[in-house]
Amino acid sequence: MRHLQAYKSILDRAFVIVLTTNSHERKAVLGVMQAHRKLVTHHSSHRAYLGVAADRIVLVLDGDGAFAGAGAASRFLSDFIANERYPKPAAVVLCGVCWGNPKLTDIGDVLVGSSLISVNRSIASKSGLMEQPKTFETSMPEEVIRGFAGVGVIAPSIMLSVEKLYEETTARDELITKFPSAHGGEMEGFVVVPSCENKSIPWLIIKAVSDFGDDDFNRTPQNNVSKKAAQTLLNGLPAIPIDSEHKEGLQSLADVLLGHSFELRKDLFSADDSVTHQVNRALRGLESVIDFYTGSAAIDRFLASNLTVLFKELALNAFEHGKAKTVRVNVLPHGVTFDDDGDPYVIDKLTVEAKGRGGQLAWQKFKRDMLDSGKLVMKSKLHARSKNGVRFEIHNPHPNLSETKAKCRAELEWRASPAIYVHPECIDIYIDIRRIEMMTIIFDTVEEFQPLLDAGKRLYVALTDRDVLWKIEAAFTDEIASQALVILFDEDLSEKDPFANLPAATQLQPSRMPGLGLFARLRSLLSK
Repeated sequence: MRHLQAYKSILDRAFVIVLTTNSHERKAVLGVMQAHRKLVTHHSSHRAYLGVAADRIVLVLDGDGAFAGAGAASRFLSDFIANERYPKPAAVVLCGVCWGNPKLTDIGDVLVGSSLISVNRSIASKSGLMEQPKTFETSMPEEVIRGFAGVGVIAPSIMLSVEKLYEETTARDELITKFPSAHGGEMEGFVVVPSCENKSIPWLIIKAVSDFGDDDFNRTPQNNVSKKAAQTLLNGLPAIPIDSEHKEGLQSLADVLLGHSFELRKDLFSADDSVTHQVNRALRGLESVIDFYTGSAAIDRFLASNLTVLFKELALNAFEHGKAKTVRVNVLPHGVTFDDDGDPYVIDKLTVEAKGRGGQLAWQKFKRDMLDSGKLVMKSKLHARSKNGVRFEIHNPHPNLSETKAKCRAELEWRASPAIYVHPECIDIYIDIRRIEMMTIIFDTVEEFQPLLDAGKRLYVALTDRDVLWKIEAAFTDEIASQALVILFDEDLSEKDPFANLPAATQLQPSRMPGLGLFARLRSLLSK
């Protein structure tokens, strides 16, 4: 999960961690989310999912119950929030099932615990084992806690936490006699809550009563009551405070997680801002979505950005000059479509005011770099309600790359040995060495390719340096020929002149773009 570090700046105090400890709980929580992506973890019993629910970014961590085992969910969470390289959550919620006090609860009641009594503490003395309970109170605002209350939901409630499974009436009664005000009990809070308090993280325990911890102990209700707990969590999520300082970054991440469709409606635009700026903001997550779903970097590292620039200009043209009411963009693994309900136009004659300085320039550049090179194929594509539509088909030579990038992206830790980490179950592995700045580190990393190849893995390696490319080709000739090692080499298009081969009428003038004069002078100097 080290790639979460890339989102640290925007996720700090801006997402919610939800902890589950069995398949019923995990499936129930994932079931109420709008979308989620599985992350790579370091332990076979640990599972992690990043997703969106009720306008909140949610990280679901799952593992074994209690704390004794290495695969315990509570260990997983405690290690996560103690690691300064990971973003800090706005809140932690333990969600799932618990046992209930039969005098205060019914089967199916959902307890929203804001007070936790840890009874997993004791002192051994001559007189025997003496319990030393400790009570914790959450820092979650009281109005947020009470906002969870409803039919079958007790909020706030008092929870007991002890690493002991209660399925015997006498033992349970002994515990309830000592703590008669407790609504129920569970097995993870005594670890998780102190960890949260140590990092000043608000916490809640949202668990549904599946049994009474007595002689009639039965796991059968866990599936249904887990769904009640998850729905309660969903209902209250929007009220949990987050740091929204990086609102645009959060929205871009949510766009990637949520899916591949964008719809822009003119009637939802504000009259207080320009259409240009609103189109730009509305499609701000498009580049990430195109890259995620299509594996565009395998074809050209500029493909996603070039498509995004073009679609923004097409949308602006449709709204400002085509009288369109709606624009739609759909991203699919093998293509991207754009359509609008405005006046018909021919895309290669695209023009706007000021002699086409925006849309036509974007089109000419896109046509030169993407279509003429054969990287994309353009076809007309209309929805029933549309007047204009175009589809760009992406012929990806590596159809499995998108899923590999999502699920089996190697984590590089150059101070560790081995430096390349990937989940053992991954067969196809994506390794990105483009951002490694030292040649020594690059070749140290490349040396670790062979053990992975010997283990039967297929490696997709992204790189930009031509000298490194030649070295890898020389060292892994057979593996490259057999496609066991696939090189994703990025040709740098930045050296090409974006204003070349354009009609004179579309050339930008220095008076319209002051920086162009400097650009021309620099280009002249570099060409000498």
